[in-house]
Amino acid sequence: METTIELKTAEASSPVRVTGRVVNDQTGAPIDRFRIFVGANGDDHAVEKSGDNGTFSLTLLGSESSIEVRSPGYQPSRQELTLNGPREVSFEFRLTASTGWSGFVRFPNGQPAVGVEVALMTADKRATLGDRRLLWRDQANVTTSDADGSFHFEPEPAELPVGRVLVAVHVQGYAEKDADQFAPGSILTLQPWGRVEGVVQGRSTYPPELKVHLLIRSWNPWMGLSGDADHFSKVPNDRGEFTIAHVPPGFYSIGLLPSGSGAIDKRLTFQVLPGRTSQIELSDEGRIISGRLVAPDLPPDFDFSRSTATLERRQVRPVDLPRVRFKDFPDAPSYERAAQEQTPKLISYWQSAEGVSAWLEQRTYAVRLNSDGTLTGRAIPPGDYDLKVMAWSRPPGQAGNVLTSNSLKLLKSVEAVRIDAAVDGGVGNGAVELGSITLGKAF
Repeated sequence: METTIELKTAEASSPVRVTGRVVNDQTGAPIDRFRIFVGANGDDHAVEKSGDNGTFSLTLLGSESSIEVRSPGYQPSRQELTLNGPREVSFEFRLTASTGWSGFVRFPNGQPAVGVEVALMTADKRATLGDRRLLWRDQANVTTSDADGSFHFEPEPAELPVGRVLVAVHVQGYAEKDADQFAPGSILTLQPWGRVEGVVQGRSTYPPELKVHLLIRSWNPWMGLSGDADHFSKVPNDRGEFTIAHVPPGFYSIGLLPSGSGAIDKRLTFQVLPGRTSQIELSDEGRIISGRLVAPDLPPDFDFSRSTATLERRQVRPVDLPRVRFKDFPDAPSYERAAQEQTPKLISYWQSAEGVSAWLEQRTYAVRLNSDGTLTGRAIPPGDYDLKVMAWSRPPGQAGNVLTSNSLKLLKSVEAVRIDAAVDGGVGNGAVELGSITLGKAF
């Protein structure tokens, strides 16, 4: 019996009949028992299908949707479809055999680590790290190691061809591995937490609400472990001193939030080693810059105070490889295929010694925007920069700090923003006037 599913979409269309086959990717043999998940706008409808040589048929009512097929012993497969085209479409789902992820968590002495939080991070499900524990577990794919330190995850759909990450979190340490290279029965060995201690020079010249924020370098461009702001942001004391304890080993950037929120600097980059303390000094040397934004596409009285701006230092080696762009392809499927093919190359560069070195060189400096578009920045070293601005407009009648998806977005890279050294040849703290900077729409 064919099933009809009405999807909750903004614009419904006439019924579309969807038929398909579900086969073993290696042998081509039909898979008899499987489940179909049809989704639109975050709503999932599970439909049980079985038999009939691995075939299925559905009638869908809506505009856009996705179909995901799952079967025990196979990695789920997902395909997108638009329901405002032909009234009958057909798909073939080729499922790859998979048992998911199984392994063990061990303490450094080799003993089983019991009760460890283990997360499988994918493009759709990412973990957030607090103080030696994972937060908002319901938004991530998290399990707990058993009495022998073992853990298991069922197969997950590959939103991207590679890039999934396994992380383990315990009061005694942390571990992470490339999930796509993690063989069944492999071991995650916990490493001791690190620690960051530092000082902000010129603390008295900053507002009392100044915060220092530590950012984890994403494991690759997509599946970075997010650090909770309550743990990874600290207010320095009157002498500018701060401490961030229980930090996972890895690469980090650190920056300032002069007002306690807004765009985050990338003033220093460094590595935290297992069980070690990294000593950081955030210098107050550099130039004071000022200028004014001009945006012809915005109302004359536009309020820039909730917008963000950063100066990004130019560098020879790219932090990331150029991405494929949707506008360069004739249709969405062509773009998606190209993006899938490019993904392993992007991740390979991100993980390479060259990619790490380029990331360590990168510097960005937050710029404060006033309501009238005037801007100021401090402790900016000499160099060539791109000024990037994200301007947000608030819909009429909206209150609070939340901006909706209807907000206007502008992004502009300004060419040849140069900040010279002081006249005496030193860095100095003299002012640099950038003048009027005209913004244009980028998307």
